Amino acid sequence: MRLYRADRSSDEGLSRRGEPLAVKPFHAFCLAELLTVFLVAAVLAGVAGLALHRSLDSSQARLAAARRESESLLRWLQGKTRRALAERRSFRLHFSSSQAVDVLYLRWDDTGRTERFDGRGRLFMRRRVKSTQEATITESVFSPLFHTFSPAFTLDLFSPPEEKAFRPFRFLVVSVQGRIRLADTPP
Repeated sequence: MRLYRADRSSDEGLSRRGEPLAVKPFHAFCLAELLTVFLVAAVLAGVAGLALHRSLDSSQARLAAARRESESLLRWLQGKTRRALAERRSFRLHFSSSQAVDVLYLRWDDTGRTERFDGRGRLFMRRRVKSTQEATITESVFSPLFHTFSPAFTLDLFSPPEEKAFRPFRFLVVSVQGRIRLADTPP
Protein backbone atom coordinates (compact mmCIF):
# COMPACT_ATOMS: atom_id res chain seq x y z
CA MET A 1 0.00 0.00 0.00
CA ARG A 2 1.28 3.39 -1.00
CA LEU A 3 1.49 6.20 1.59
CA TYR A 4 0.73 9.75 0.62
CA ARG A 5 2.72 12.74 1.82
CA ALA A 6 0.37 13.52 4.68
CA ASP A 7 0.44 9.91 5.84
CA ARG A 8 4.26 9.74 5.69
CA SER A 9 4.71 12.89 7.74
CA SER A 10 2.37 11.70 10.43
CA ASP A 11 3.98 8.24 10.44
CA GLU A 12 7.49 9.68 10.83
CA GLY A 13 6.53 11.74 13.83
CA LEU A 14 6.70 15.12 12.13
CA SER A 15 4.25 17.78 13.06
CA ARG A 16 1.18 18.06 10.96
CA ARG A 17 0.19 21.06 8.95
CA GLY A 18 -1.68 23.59 10.97
CA GLU A 19 -0.08 22.89 14.34
CA PRO A 20 1.45 25.94 16.00
CA LEU A 21 5.23 26.14 15.91
CA ALA A 22 7.13 26.45 19.15
CA VAL A 23 8.24 30.04 19.60
CA LYS A 24 11.68 30.53 21.15
CA PRO A 25 12.09 33.55 23.38
CA PHE A 26 14.28 36.31 21.82
CA HIS A 27 16.76 38.11 24.04
CA ALA A 28 18.01 41.45 22.73
CA PHE A 29 21.19 43.24 23.71
CA CYS A 30 20.74 46.27 25.86
CA LEU A 31 22.45 49.51 24.92
CA ALA A 32 25.09 49.21 27.65
CA GLU A 33 26.15 45.75 26.43
CA LEU A 34 26.38 46.97 22.85
CA LEU A 35 28.48 50.02 23.80
CA THR A 36 30.78 47.84 25.90
CA VAL A 37 31.42 45.53 22.95
CA PHE A 38 32.19 48.51 20.69
CA LEU A 39 34.55 49.99 23.30
CA VAL A 40 36.48 46.72 23.68
CA ALA A 41 36.74 46.36 19.88
CA ALA A 42 38.02 49.95 19.54
CA VAL A 43 40.66 49.44 22.24
CA LEU A 44 41.87 46.21 20.60
CA ALA A 45 42.02 47.88 17.17
CA GLY A 46 44.02 50.78 18.63
CA VAL A 47 46.53 48.48 20.29
CA ALA A 48 46.90 46.41 17.11
CA GLY A 49 47.39 49.58 15.02
CA LEU A 50 50.07 50.88 17.39
CA ALA A 51 51.92 47.55 17.31
CA LEU A 52 51.72 47.46 13.51
CA HIS A 53 53.01 51.03 13.23
CA ARG A 54 55.97 50.25 15.47
CA SER A 55 56.84 47.11 13.55
CA LEU A 56 56.67 48.93 10.19
CA ASP A 57 58.81 51.78 11.50
CA SER A 58 61.54 49.53 12.91
CA SER A 59 65.09 49.67 11.63
CA GLN A 60 64.75 46.17 10.12
CA ALA A 61 61.68 47.26 8.15
CA ARG A 62 63.44 50.39 6.89
CA LEU A 63 66.48 48.34 5.89
CA ALA A 64 64.31 45.78 4.05
CA ALA A 65 62.56 48.59 2.16
CA ALA A 66 65.94 50.14 1.28
CA ARG A 67 67.19 46.78 -0.02
CA ARG A 68 64.14 46.48 -2.29
CA GLU A 69 64.69 50.03 -3.56
CA SER A 70 68.37 49.29 -4.23
CA GLU A 71 67.31 46.34 -6.40
CA SER A 72 64.93 48.70 -8.21
CA LEU A 73 67.77 51.19 -8.74
CA LEU A 74 69.95 48.45 -10.23
CA ARG A 75 67.18 47.36 -12.63
CA TRP A 76 66.41 51.00 -13.54
CA LEU A 77 70.02 51.82 -14.42
CA GLN A 78 70.54 48.55 -16.31
CA GLY A 79 67.34 49.21 -18.26
CA LYS A 80 68.45 52.73 -19.20
CA THR A 81 71.82 51.35 -20.31
CA ARG A 82 70.16 48.67 -22.48
CA ARG A 83 67.90 51.31 -24.00
CA ALA A 84 70.87 53.58 -24.72
CA LEU A 85 72.69 50.71 -26.42
CA ALA A 86 69.65 49.73 -28.50
CA GLU A 87 68.94 53.31 -29.59
CA ARG A 88 72.63 54.32 -29.74
CA ARG A 89 72.04 57.30 -27.46
CA SER A 90 74.32 58.62 -24.75
CA PHE A 91 73.19 59.94 -21.37
CA ARG A 92 74.60 61.63 -18.28
CA LEU A 93 73.98 60.71 -14.66
CA HIS A 94 74.01 63.68 -12.29
CA PHE A 95 75.14 63.25 -8.68
CA SER A 96 74.79 65.37 -5.61
CA SER A 97 78.15 66.86 -4.72
CA SER A 98 78.40 65.77 -1.08
CA GLN A 99 75.08 64.99 0.54
CA ALA A 100 72.95 61.87 0.40
CA VAL A 101 69.80 62.31 -1.69
CA ASP A 102 66.96 60.00 -2.64
CA VAL A 103 66.81 61.04 -6.33
CA LEU A 104 69.20 60.21 -9.18
CA TYR A 105 68.86 62.23 -12.41
CA LEU A 106 69.61 61.00 -15.93
CA ARG A 107 69.72 63.38 -18.93
CA TRP A 108 69.70 62.14 -22.53
CA ASP A 109 72.31 64.01 -24.58
CA ASP A 110 70.40 64.06 -27.87
CA THR A 111 67.05 65.35 -26.61
CA GLY A 112 67.97 66.95 -23.31
CA ARG A 113 65.07 65.08 -21.70
CA THR A 114 65.57 64.31 -18.01
CA GLU A 115 64.47 61.15 -16.23
CA ARG A 116 64.88 60.32 -12.58
CA PHE A 117 65.00 57.45 -10.18
CA ASP A 118 63.17 58.28 -6.98
CA GLY A 119 64.11 56.39 -3.81
CA ARG A 120 60.82 57.65 -2.28
CA GLY A 121 62.48 58.33 1.06
CA ARG A 122 63.37 54.65 1.42
CA LEU A 123 66.78 54.77 -0.25
CA PHE A 124 69.40 57.51 -0.12
CA MET A 125 72.43 57.70 -2.43
CA ARG A 126 75.74 59.52 -2.27
CA ARG A 127 78.65 59.28 -4.68
CA ARG A 128 81.70 57.71 -3.04
CA VAL A 129 84.64 60.12 -3.19
CA LYS A 130 88.23 58.92 -2.69
CA SER A 131 90.09 62.18 -3.16
CA THR A 132 89.44 65.91 -3.11
CA GLN A 133 89.84 66.01 -6.88
CA GLU A 134 86.96 63.55 -7.31
CA ALA A 135 84.74 65.71 -5.11
CA THR A 136 84.26 68.19 -7.97
CA ILE A 137 82.89 65.55 -10.39
CA THR A 138 79.11 65.68 -10.42
CA GLU A 139 78.26 63.57 -13.47
CA SER A 140 79.18 60.42 -15.38
CA VAL A 141 78.62 59.98 -19.12
CA PHE A 142 77.54 56.72 -20.75
CA SER A 143 78.75 56.20 -24.31
CA PRO A 144 76.87 53.53 -26.29
CA LEU A 145 79.56 53.47 -28.96
CA PHE A 146 82.15 52.05 -26.56
CA HIS A 147 79.71 50.80 -23.89
CA THR A 148 81.54 52.79 -21.20
CA PHE A 149 80.86 55.09 -18.28
CA SER A 150 83.25 57.98 -17.86
CA PRO A 151 84.24 58.28 -15.10
CA ALA A 152 83.38 55.06 -13.28
CA PHE A 153 81.65 55.59 -9.96
CA THR A 154 80.32 53.97 -6.83
CA LEU A 155 77.18 55.07 -5.03
CA ASP A 156 76.92 54.51 -1.30
CA LEU A 157 73.37 53.39 -0.54
CA PHE A 158 71.73 54.25 2.78
CA SER A 159 68.49 53.38 4.49
CA PRO A 160 66.68 56.24 6.25
CA PRO A 161 68.55 56.90 9.50
CA GLU A 162 67.02 56.20 12.87
CA GLU A 163 69.76 58.00 14.72
CA LYS A 164 72.69 60.12 13.62
CA ALA A 165 74.69 57.13 12.35
CA PHE A 166 74.36 57.28 8.58
CA ARG A 167 76.36 54.32 7.24
CA PRO A 168 75.93 52.68 3.83
CA PHE A 169 74.43 49.20 3.82
CA ARG A 170 75.16 48.50 0.15
CA PHE A 171 77.08 49.91 -2.81
CA LEU A 172 76.12 50.38 -6.47
CA VAL A 173 79.33 49.85 -8.43
CA VAL A 174 79.52 51.05 -12.06
CA SER A 175 82.75 50.22 -13.87
CA VAL A 176 84.32 52.00 -16.82
CA GLN A 177 83.42 48.98 -18.98
CA GLY A 178 79.73 49.53 -18.28
CA ARG A 179 79.20 46.75 -15.74
CA ILE A 180 76.64 47.64 -13.10
CA ARG A 181 76.31 45.61 -9.90
CA LEU A 182 75.37 45.79 -6.24
CA ALA A 183 77.97 44.97 -3.59
CA ASP A 184 77.67 44.51 0.15
CA THR A 185 81.27 45.61 0.79
CA PRO A 186 82.95 48.75 -0.52
CA PRO A 187 85.07 48.26 -3.65
